[in-house]
Amino acid sequence: MHGLFHQAFKYFILNTFPRETWDEILRRLGIENDATILKMEQHDDALTLAALDSGIEVEHAERDAFLELFGASFVAFAVDAGYYNQLRSLGSSLFDLLTNINLFHFKIERDFRSSHAAFPVFVVEGDCETDFQVRYSSSRNGLEPLVRGVLIQVAKDMYHSDLTVKVLQSPAWRGPLRIASPEDDTTVIWNLRIQPRPPEAQEAPGNARLRSPACSFSFFDLHTMFVSMANSEAPSKPVAEKVAAAASRQTVVEAVLEAKCAAINRIYDPTSGGEPTISERMDISRALFRGVPASRVAALWQDEAGMGRASQFWNPYSKLADYYTWSKDVESFRSPNFLPLTQESLSRSLIRRSISSVSSFLSPRPAATKITFLSHSWHQPANWDAAMGEGCSYTVIKAAEICGVAKDLAAIEFGDYTRWPEIHFWIDKCCIPQAHPELTTWCLDLLEEFIALSDRLVVILSWSYFERLWCVYEWVCFLVHNKASSITLCSDAFVRSRTLPLLLDSVRSFSLAKCKCFEEKDRQVLTQKVDTYFVSEHAFEQLLKFTAIAFIVRDMISRRADPRSPFVTAQGGADAISPWVELSKECGFDDLAVCFTSWRGDSEMGAGRDVQTANLQKVDAWFAKEIEPLIEALKKDAVRESADETSRTMTGGRQSSCSTSSRSVCSRSNSGATN
Repeated sequence: MHGLFHQAFKYFILNTFPRETWDEILRRLGIENDATILKMEQHDDALTLAALDSGIEVEHAERDAFLELFGASFVAFAVDAGYYNQLRSLGSSLFDLLTNINLFHFKIERDFRSSHAAFPVFVVEGDCETDFQVRYSSSRNGLEPLVRGVLIQVAKDMYHSDLTVKVLQSPAWRGPLRIASPEDDTTVIWNLRIQPRPPEAQEAPGNARLRSPACSFSFFDLHTMFVSMANSEAPSKPVAEKVAAAASRQTVVEAVLEAKCAAINRIYDPTSGGEPTISERMDISRALFRGVPASRVAALWQDEAGMGRASQFWNPYSKLADYYTWSKDVESFRSPNFLPLTQESLSRSLIRRSISSVSSFLSPRPAATKITFLSHSWHQPANWDAAMGEGCSYTVIKAAEICGVAKDLAAIEFGDYTRWPEIHFWIDKCCIPQAHPELTTWCLDLLEEFIALSDRLVVILSWSYFERLWCVYEWVCFLVHNKASSITLCSDAFVRSRTLPLLLDSVRSFSLAKCKCFEEKDRQVLTQKVDTYFVSEHAFEQLLKFTAIAFIVRDMISRRADPRSPFVTAQGGADAISPWVELSKECGFDDLAVCFTSWRGDSEMGAGRDVQTANLQKVDAWFAKEIEPLIEALKKDAVRESADETSRTMTGGRQSSCSTSSRSVCSRSNSGATN
C-alpha cells in the first residue's frame, strides 16, 4: 500500500497505544528506521498487512475490533492531513460520498501517480439516502472491519449521524490478513442505515477544519506566527517600504501598458478610418497575449494556504489590478513584424518615471510552453448548495480541478507531473489589464484571436455552463480553430446523483436562444458571429451537443475507469457513460453511441510508474481514432466554407477550419468576467 496508509497506521498506534507498541511492530518487521516505510510511494502489500497483523499481536487485540478502531482513527488522520474539504466536496451526505468515493481514490492516485495502487471499490445500490446497500470489493482479504470503522466515524463527524451497518454478505476468508487470490470472492455487501442526531447531540470533530480554506490556519501558519512573536528584531520590510515597493511596481505596470499601446499604434493606425486587417489583428493579439502559471490560480487540496489564495482568486467579486502582474507575455507567438517588449523598448517610459528595473514583471514564460485557454463560468449555479451541499465550495473545487488537469498536461508536455505549476493558462482576470480602458477594449474585441492562438482549451464544466452565452461561444470558437482532441473537460467534480440529470438536461435542451449573457447587447454580437461561421443556427447547436456528449464521455472514461480493476471498469466506466449513450441515440447521434460501446480499457497498462498518464494517453488515442473523425465530419457540414481561409490566415495553417473576425466591443470581462 501507499506510504500515506503507513503514516495513518503510525498515527493510530501513537495516539492509541504506548510508543513501545510502534517500536515493537518495527522490530518484528525487521525495520530499523520507519522513514523507509513512511515514504510517499507505493510499498509491498505484504509489508502493510504484516504491519497490521503485528499490531494486533503486540496488543493481543481482537482483529475486528482493532481494525475498526484503526478505521475511526483513519478519519482523524485524513482530516489532519488536509483531506477534510476534499471529502466534503464529494457530497452533502454519506450516500453522495460513497457514490463518488472511487473518484476520490482516483484523485489521490492522481496526486501520487503510483502504478501499483489498488484502492477498494464501492458500488452504491438504492435510491434512499438514509437506507441503502453498498458493495465493497478489495484486493486484500480481511480489511472490511477497517472500512466499517471509517464509515461509522465519517457519518458521525461529517454528517452528524449514527450509522448502523448490517452485513448481508461477507467473504468466507477469516484467517490472517492477506492479498486476495484471483479465485477469492472478496465482495462484502452491507446495508447502511443512517439516523441523523438531534442538534443538541451533534459533535463537531475536534480536529476537523470546518472553516473555509480561505480563513483556515494550519500548524505551519501558527508556528510561523509564534516564531515571529518571539523574534525581537524589527520587521524586515517596514510598512513605508512596502508602500514604496507597491508604488514602484504600479509605475512599472503603467510603463509596460504604455509601451503596449505604442506597439499597437505601430501596427494599426486608428486614424486611418479603416478596420484593422486580419494580419494586423493577429499582430496586436500577439502583443497582448499572456499566460498565467498554474501555481497562481490552482492548488492541491492538502495545501491550505495555497488553496486559500487560489480560491480567493476564483471569487467572482475579487478584482485587483495586480492580478495582471501574475501573467507573462507569450513571446513564442509574436510576429516577426512585432517589436518585443524588452527593457530597452521601455527605457524611455521608465526613465520618465525614475524606475530602472522591470525584469521581475517582463520575464516571459519559456518559449516552448503552451498556452491553455480556460473556459468557465465565474458564478456558481443558482442551485449549487441544494445540489452539491452547503459545505462544498465552488471556488475551491475549481482551484483543485485546475491543479489536477495541470498535472495531466505537465505529465504529457514535460514528462513530469510534478511540474504542473509551470502550465500556463489564459484567464481573463489576470491576462486582461482591466485598469486600462483602451487595452481592455482591445482584449475584449480580440477574444477570438486569443482563442485561436491558444494550444488547448480546458473547460470547467458544471451543469450551468451551457446556459452561458460566452461559455458556449468559447467552446465552439475553439472548435472551429482547433482539433477536437485539444479540448479537455473538468466535469467529474460536478457529477453527483442529484446533478447528473441537470447536466444531461443542459445538453439535451441546449438552445442558443435560451443562453444567458450579462448584457443583452452581447447576444446580438454573438448571434451575428454564429450566422457568419455556421450554415445555420441548428448546425451550431448540433455541433455543440455532439461535442459536449463526446467530451463528457471521454472525461468519464479517463477519470472513472481504472484500467487495472474489473470492478471499476464495469461500474465507473460502462455505468457512468450509459446515460450519455442513451442521450446520443435520443439526439440522433447513433454513430457516436456505437463508438462509446466499443470502448474497452486494458487490464495491463505496462510497467511504467505513471498509470494515470498511460490511461489518459490510451483514451486520447481511442478518441482520436474513433471520435474525432466524426467531429471533423460534422464540423465540415456545419461550418461555412468561407471560414476556412480566414482561419488559416489567423492560425498560420495550424488547424483546419475557422471563423472570421469582427470589430466589436463586448462586455465579457468588464467585471472580471461575467459568465
